Amino acid sequence: MKPVEKHKESHERPREISEKELNEMMRAVAERTKAQTIELKQLLRDNLRRELESAREAFQAHGEKRSQA
Repeated sequence: MKPVEKHKESHERPREISEKELNEMMRAVAERTKAQTIELKQLLRDNLRRELESAREAFQAHGEKRSQA
């Protein structure tokens, strides 16, 4: 049987982040956010184009049906 490990509670303070580390983290977050924003805009643009094309085709099909009747 495996012995149960007890977690030691640490009374040490967490290490403070240096200004340089904080700036690097912020820069990384900003870069990823910018990349995600660009990806999202492209996805929305593509979806909108597909929806408009679908609506255009449906409108044309409806017009053709009415003209034949």
